[in-house]
Amino acid sequence: MKRICPFCKYGLTSESVYFCENCGSVLPEDMRTIGKDSVVEDRDRTAFSKNGGHVIKTKKISGKNFRKKRRERSDLPVLLFGFVLIVIMVIFLVNQRTDFIGNFFEKGGKRESVSKDITFELQKNNQRDKTEENSVNLGLNLNSGAFGQNNVRDYVPYDIYFYTEFNDSSTLNPYFSFLGGEFFTLTENLKEDIQSFYSAFYTKKGTKEGWVILVFPKDTSLQMRTYQSISTDLIDDVLVISSEPDLVEGVKMAKFGISKSLSLHPLLISAKPFLPEEGQVFMLKINADADIVIDNLIKDTLSDEFRSVVKNFRDSGKSYLVVK
Repeated sequence: MKRICPFCKYGLTSESVYFCENCGSVLPEDMRTIGKDSVVEDRDRTAFSKNGGHVIKTKKISGKNFRKKRRERSDLPVLLFGFVLIVIMVIFLVNQRTDFIGNFFEKGGKRESVSKDITFELQKNNQRDKTEENSVNLGLNLNSGAFGQNNVRDYVPYDIYFYTEFNDSSTLNPYFSFLGGEFFTLTENLKEDIQSFYSAFYTKKGTKEGWVILVFPKDTSLQMRTYQSISTDLIDDVLVISSEPDLVEGVKMAKFGISKSLSLHPLLISAKPFLPEEGQVFMLKINADADIVIDNLIKDTLSDEFRSVVKNFRDSGKSYLVVK
């Protein structure tokens, strides 16, 4: 006869000896017999089975072990659900970490970009301050223009004392008329035939020293007359004027790369970034002897305007100055 659990109405099998395998309830004693050859002892006792006169010891059955197995089977879905939930959480956290890292580097990139912008702005401000510091407005009624035109610095020897650039050729005669009467005659003849930009510097070669003027003829086929106290030479596009022929040769050597030119001088290179785009006059001291040249220039020039400009430069104590 088939046994039915009185508690859950579950059909018992041969596995349900002491407990109902479905609900785990303890079975009544009259339901513990599963056959004439089988006997079940009281709870927590050992069960024996007779088979052909032999006694076989079977495993000990307890309600505790049965409930444990039952609980293990009923917990399986919960464990599977927990495992799936953990996997989902891991995937979510990995994605969040990836987004975080991406955002971090993106923000880091933005911070780096902002940092570069700030650095660039500071450099611009420093450059602007430096430009203003080395510039002065003297209210001169002169033409203004760019400095370093016509690659003029490639013609200037490296080891000069004092260097100047001007953007108004009308100042050539009044500023440097102390160079003599023939210089005055020369510049008067040239004033309609030269560009507005010109340069002047003081240099020394051997035992000879003095001023060299570089002007740029509008027509390079210009014919020059010979002067007794003034030497002139047309080198490429520049007309070189000096009272000393040896100093004219120094210009040729610089231009043709036989000797270094002023364009390679570190003092000029360091000043170039701070020069304004335009100005009237640019003055640069190359070495300590420039102070002597400047003092002599203040005494020698016949132009009160130029004297004032040079004195302003000397009194500023700066290595270079731009008059705007």
